Amino acid sequence: MNNSKGSDCMANEEAKKPSKKRNVTKKQVVLYSYIGVLAVVTVLFGYNVLKYFYLDPLKVAGQPIYGYRTENLQPITDSMISNAEQVGASQSGVKEIKVTVQGPVVYFDVRVNDGVDVETARAAAEAAATEFLAQAGDVANGYTVQLVVSAGDIKTLVETNREEELAYYKEHRLDIVERIVAQAEKYPTAKNIERAQNNINVMPKDYNEKTGQYEARYPEEKAAFQARIDALTPLTAEEEEELGEIPYLEVDQSIKPTNISPYPSWGAYDTTTETFEWQ
Repeated sequence: MNNSKGSDCMANEEAKKPSKKRNVTKKQVVLYSYIGVLAVVTVLFGYNVLKYFYLDPLKVAGQPIYGYRTENLQPITDSMISNAEQVGASQSGVKEIKVTVQGPVVYFDVRVNDGVDVETARAAAEAAATEFLAQAGDVANGYTVQLVVSAGDIKTLVETNREEELAYYKEHRLDIVERIVAQAEKYPTAKNIERAQNNINVMPKDYNEKTGQYEARYPEEKAAFQARIDALTPLTAEEEEELGEIPYLEVDQSIKPTNISPYPSWGAYDTTTETFEWQ
């Protein structure tokens, strides 16, 4: 019996022991509440900023590419566009002109007939843009004026020019190395061989995403140049002296493509100088 009572007493004492729950102070409750409210406000603020500057503008009709805030811009009227197109179409050599408004950009696309020089085409585009600026007045202040002139399909011309440019660049770069290597073969001094080797080393390379390495753009030509240099034996001091004065080969390193079409040509109106800048 005594043992039973003793066990009951111990059980009662254990039951009376306070729990080890952590008491949260009022300051902690306030702090946690503040943090929670701040987190909610931050999320809502971030969403509204994203919605205002990006999501909503993307829904605006006539903005297929970029999202712009255009509600603060004064609208460009159809008559402004029509008048500008009429002036542009009346210019010498113009086949077609189209003026479009893309957000805060007024874009002038001028196509000219074959054989029309680029300066004439630019002048036609500038005439159309100048007419627009005169018609729009202060309305144009919120817009950027961009122009392009071309004697054909822009994408096709760009691709053709790129191919021509790369072909010319390759020919030019290989010609430079060829001349320097040939000079080293003719006068195999240590300096000429070193110069040739340096030019081989800096031949163009392209990054290979698969291997993560830079690889020679013209591997066959580079290997051929390297083989020619490796086959050379530098002249001794006595041999150099026997040759007398060795001429230094001057090489024009500049790239001067001559067969690249001037079209397409892009331009923009500089509001600071009030002039058209072309490239």
